[in-house]
Amino acid sequence: MPEMNVRRVQFEILQINQLLETYQDLLDRVVHKSPDLVEVTALASVLHSFYTGVESIFTRHSYSYQLDWDEMSELVYELRETWRLLQDDLLSFLSSYLNDQQSSV
Repeated sequence: MPEMNVRRVQFEILQINQLLETYQDLLDRVVHKSPDLVEVTALASVLHSFYTGVESIFTRHSYSYQLDWDEMSELVYELRETWRLLQDDLLSFLSSYLNDQQSSV
């Protein structure tokens, strides 16, 4: 992996850690008490920043001749399991959201 990509990934990891640290109190609070409108708005921004950071890590714009199997093999090996976990989380979120929507009707 070229030096520039390593630095970018390290930077994004630091940014995500800082984001979660900055909003730690709010993230902890909403586990026990539903957020108000201002908190929901702040949490939407946190989610957006988090996923933007993660997306930035995985969009490397590499040319195929720059790819190194040793560097990406573990990612490939774990791809299906990673998708399974992500998909489970997404489906759980959608189910919860739809249930909330139906309850409020």
